Amino acid sequence: MLVAILLLAAALRMVALTDVPPGLRYDELLNYGMAGRVLAGERPIYFTESWGHEPLFLYAQAAVMALTKECDWSLRLPAALGGLFGVLATWLAARRLFGPRVAMLTAVALAVSFWSLLFSREGSRVIAVTPLFSLMVYFLWRGLGQPAKGRWRPALDFLWAGLCLGSMVYVYVAGRVAPVLLIIFALCLVLFQRRLFRRAWPGLSL
Repeated sequence: MLVAILLLAAALRMVALTDVPPGLRYDELLNYGMAGRVLAGERPIYFTESWGHEPLFLYAQAAVMALTKECDWSLRLPAALGGLFGVLATWLAARRLFGPRVAMLTAVALAVSFWSLLFSREGSRVIAVTPLFSLMVYFLWRGLGQPAKGRWRPALDFLWAGLCLGSMVYVYVAGRVAPVLLIIFALCLVLFQRRLFRRAWPGLSL
């Protein structure tokens, strides 16, 4: 079932990628120019164009353009792949939190969601927030569910959660809110799940 959902999501995001929507939007043209700077040898950690752009997605676009060719398709492909990976990552997170049935329904809903499809086909960096946030939730919940013995395994999960959390800051401005959500979650554990917080606070700190 998951394979069928992913195939549907891939088809909706990649078929006629250069034709729908037709032409490049203003933001995509800006991305073209910034990715071109990377291809020309620049290595900025922040792009000042258009009120500022985080670099990670632009480096991904530059990498795809370097491996293929500079065209509309290669500019949009990272977003299409990000949208597809977002469906898979959201399925993982939903399955960890709510079980397989809810996970399947969530994956189907995201696979055909208008906004996910739009940003997947536009070459927009905002689409990369979904897979990173979903993976952060997945690894965080997996770390919280690990027994106290064998501490290296939950520590590794918390480490992956932290890497996903930090990566969001380098993708899109909304990623700056994610650490605040994690702090609120930790405060909720302090108030309502103190035993779990005492066991998990080293991992949450990591």
